[in-house]
Amino acid sequence: MTKGAIKAVFGAAVKKFADTVWRLCVITILSCLLAEPAEAQDPVPSEHPLFSRPIQEADGSKWDIQHLRIHVFIDPVNHVLRGEAMFDLVVTDTTMEMIQFPTDAVSIGGISLFGSDIDSVDTSIDVSVLALSDPRPSDSLVGIRIDFDINRGLYTVPLGSSSGEWTAVWTSFEPGNRAWIPFDVSVEDWLTAELRVSVPIPWRVFLAGEQQWDIESDGYRTTASLFASSGPLRNLGFFAVKEEEITSEDRRFVVALLPDDSPPVNEARISISRMERFFTQNLGMGEPDSSRYILFPGPRTASSSGAGLSFLPFDDLPAGLHPAEEDFQLAKAVASRWVTTHLPLSGWTDIWMAEALPSYMAALYVQDRHGEDAFLHVMWNRRDEYLVESRMYLRPLVWDRWNHPGELLDAHATGKGIWVLHMLGEAHGTEFIWEALNDLALLGKAGTVSTEELRIVLENVLELDLIKYFDQWVYAAGHPILDYAYDVASNQESIELTIDQIQEGYLVPSEFSFEVEVESASLVGVDRDEFLIDERRSFLRLPVSLRPQYVLLDPAGKLLFEYGDSLEPTSIVSSLRRNTSVRSRYVGSRRLLSGEVDASMLIALRPILAERTSPYIDRNLLEGVSRMAPSSSALRELLSVAKDTTARTRAFAIQYLGLFPGSSDARRTAFEVANSESDPHMLAAAVSALVRLDSTLAWPVLRSALVTESTGDIVRRTAAQLLLDAPVGDDEKLDAFRVLLDKKYADDLRTDAIFSLQNWSDDRDVRKEILSLWAASSVQLRSSILSFFRSMVLSENERELILEWMDVEPDPLLHRLLKSTLR
Repeated sequence: MTKGAIKAVFGAAVKKFADTVWRLCVITILSCLLAEPAEAQDPVPSEHPLFSRPIQEADGSKWDIQHLRIHVFIDPVNHVLRGEAMFDLVVTDTTMEMIQFPTDAVSIGGISLFGSDIDSVDTSIDVSVLALSDPRPSDSLVGIRIDFDINRGLYTVPLGSSSGEWTAVWTSFEPGNRAWIPFDVSVEDWLTAELRVSVPIPWRVFLAGEQQWDIESDGYRTTASLFASSGPLRNLGFFAVKEEEITSEDRRFVVALLPDDSPPVNEARISISRMERFFTQNLGMGEPDSSRYILFPGPRTASSSGAGLSFLPFDDLPAGLHPAEEDFQLAKAVASRWVTTHLPLSGWTDIWMAEALPSYMAALYVQDRHGEDAFLHVMWNRRDEYLVESRMYLRPLVWDRWNHPGELLDAHATGKGIWVLHMLGEAHGTEFIWEALNDLALLGKAGTVSTEELRIVLENVLELDLIKYFDQWVYAAGHPILDYAYDVASNQESIELTIDQIQEGYLVPSEFSFEVEVESASLVGVDRDEFLIDERRSFLRLPVSLRPQYVLLDPAGKLLFEYGDSLEPTSIVSSLRRNTSVRSRYVGSRRLLSGEVDASMLIALRPILAERTSPYIDRNLLEGVSRMAPSSSALRELLSVAKDTTARTRAFAIQYLGLFPGSSDARRTAFEVANSESDPHMLAAAVSALVRLDSTLAWPVLRSALVTESTGDIVRRTAAQLLLDAPVGDDEKLDAFRVLLDKKYADDLRTDAIFSLQNWSDDRDVRKEILSLWAASSVQLRSSILSFFRSMVLSENERELILEWMDVEPDPLLHRLLKSTLR
């Protein structure tokens, strides 16, 4: 896009904005003159806390940060994090008499100003205020130096160190988590930054900036990097780790740059390179650089990406069990690197783009790599996550109420956001999405980008007006909920179809406007017609030659909506039998799970299962069959699938056998798998089924799964989760759970054990043992320890110990948990 094109984009935007404002003014005036007085209504009927958040307003700062230089010193032995920060500010108000900045995460060692004297320093709990003895006039430059110790805002992990010495330290890359810097750095600020991190020589430092260099002196290595030379500052952070931790046998941290022969890491490298090639073909990503991807387990629960850097939990590495989801998570992190580098957002209200854009890019990679059924699986998983959240609250994607901007990174941003893009892709093709993203990146080079600019570039590529589309899907809340009914017209030549939009809620449109495909089937075949729905109640007429066997809305799953109470499961089953395409069968099998399933449908479903269309479709259908228990026909179908399909499909069938406790065939099949198979997913399914099928086998099976050295973590976690309900004495259960606290086990398994041990919270030895885990635990495990004690009456010794931890704990989340535990 040339400068002229960019100018044309903004010219078009200004014109559209002016036209819209004029229309709104005319409509408002006419409404005031013609409308009858209306009764006052409650503007916010929702009780969810999201709606009580303060409205975020523009920052009224009296200064503008031009440049900052931060130097952090890490002393892992003595648990010291010390920093010095230098800020260059330009006064933007008429005069500046004081400077206020947050200090809730740091201890100030000293403050000095260049060119001015400080009259006083007032430090409260959360902020420090510098009163200037000589007020500075507008446009003057002020230099500030702050020496500080970092108390919170970083993650630290001792890993396997017996001495408690830190072996890894890193910043949080999520939005709003720059609390380790003793100054407000707004996302709107355009500035340059230089970050230096000094660590002992055995350590390595990875930064998300550009032009990195290392300096070694006096036993320390200093790694420096520049950030955000042409846009708002983003992703100012670092990852420092003791080198032996990323080369050791247990590989607690894995850096893709370094040699490592473990299969998951090798597979991750291959996958990352493959993903970067895919995105490079569609976007201007430059040369792939896998050295910027840092993979690590446990302490963090989600991937977090920044410009040039991606952190990935170890659990997201490809394991072969759920390839579509695993590749989606990995590809999302790779795509996030491009999005955060090339699309600097203008504010937190547009943060949904940082979730939805890389999510949709990752889903398109899954489609290219694994096929349409895997793509649909990823999209419908995101859809269902959003629908579950929508039952708790509804909000527009562009939203200005929050206490912490991280609240905006919810299932609305990811789930609804990805479907906003997906519906456009379904209607017009996905090629235009890549073109629009490239155009948006050109705007990002010149400044920040926003939701409105996304709309404008999409309009220019598609040559369509998308104002109404964005108004209802992005700037409004909710989604269509449809009820429908039909009858044959009196002339027997058409169907009279009524579609009602029944969605309600604050900021939810009473009428969405959308095109929907309607499928009707009779003895002569299947017909599909498209209709525009733009009213609360719509009346449609479909020509037919015979009375239809069923009528379905949106059979291909192209629209984000919910059925009301009018969808008949028998209609879905009939559609599954008639439609052989992967898309229609996946969408139908997924919708089948949202309603009641009974054994009468099995005859119709059996031939579809026998075709083995796709493991994703088979999984949905097997879950439907399992809901028919205790039907003997359903049991026979599961036994058949458990013997002659792929490992993943067999695992689902074996797991569902546990719903048939009276069956000797189900028990025998599960027992044979538990004793002969090596696939971890199948073993975990067999253990789960056996515990349900035969209580006399439960304890021997679980004990074997827990103590056998060759048992993998997947199987062991399954056994631990089932142990509480096993028919065995409390002493045996207690001994089993205490064994799982050993550091040789994964954090997820130890967390499950701590949660289960709450049943023995009065046991002093149990409490003492759990407290002893703190010193050598990850953030994840420490959070579990605090959850264990939060609802208990603490002894004096326990309170003193928690107070000691709170004094030295740098992680903000753990600091809050420690504080709440003492309450």
